[in-house]
Amino acid sequence: MKNIPILLSTGRVDIYIDSESKFNFYKDEPGFEKVENIVVLDELKLYTYININYEELGTRLDSVLKEMKNDGTFYKLQDEVYDKLGGKVR
Repeated sequence: MKNIPILLSTGRVDIYIDSESKFNFYKDEPGFEKVENIVVLDELKLYTYININYEELGTRLDSVLKEMKNDGTFYKLQDEVYDKLGGKVR
């Protein structure tokens, strides 16, 4: 990622594809002044799998995460992490 500003500034790269959250993280860094977010592609959903021996943990985790998303806690924590890292995920 740190080579991207050099490649952009020297005209060696015309397009760069990465996650929106990474763009938001780096957009104010030196060398990224001319980088634009022109389109957001479909999200890639990732899934975590838990060993069958821990099925109860998976059920509880699913319930807690849904509750946290519904009451906003999940997004608040997510934003706090990205704020500390210098960007926002949403």
